[in-house]
Amino acid sequence: MARPVKFEGQTHVFQAPNGMGEGDCGDLPTISVDMGENIAYVSCWKLTPEELEEVKRTGTIWCGCIALQPPIFLDGFRPFKTEDEHKLN
Repeated sequence: MARPVKFEGQTHVFQAPNGMGEGDCGDLPTISVDMGENIAYVSCWKLTPEELEEVKRTGTIWCGCIALQPPIFLDGFRPFKTEDEHKLN
């Protein structure tokens, strides 16, 4: 199963819910991104080689959540600039 990973620029870590073990749910590194009228908490996920091959084959990704969830989006590209990229502009 794809796992959330640490990434350059992350600003928050949402903790796994009480009672859930590492095999069920781990911490979620995120960055808050200003999207105009809303703030998005963006996370980065790493696919296993087998998952990557399946995505290449089907062109699909599944998204699941436990309990309530705000609107979400999936993206193949990082939707924010790193601090170094901001310095270049």
